[in-house]
Amino acid sequence: RVFAHMCEHGDPQRTHYSMVMSAYLEAGLHESAMETYKTMIDDDHKPDTTACNLLIRTFLEQGYQEGAFTVLRAMEKNKSHPDPDSYTYHTLVAHLTKEGDTQDLDEAYRVIERMEKKRKESVYAY
Repeated sequence: RVFAHMCEHGDPQRTHYSMVMSAYLEAGLHESAMETYKTMIDDDHKPDTTACNLLIRTFLEQGYQEGAFTVLRAMEKNKSHPDPDSYTYHTLVAHLTKEGDTQDLDEAYRVIERMEKKRKESVYAY
């Protein structure tokens, strides 16, 4: 309610959006976090790398891989987003290559290829 009041009576800052997204993510409310993320962009507040990485990491931790890749695609393609950094890619690869889980290895390889294209870090780090 406080955030809604801020939106009605002022101009919330990027950090306010990030705090609200973080609270939603902590509560497992993925859709609400994504809606806040979209509102942030619609309100012309460019998300920073930290906010995007928070979304990606939390989505992955909570099993919402689709949401994580939605944010990654936006970071890679939209000028309204920061470029992914090595932490962004590392988070994805680490999740996709969890010990004992071989189901996502092809996807992990594709993430490493994307990272190499962006020249964020050498693939040999993995």
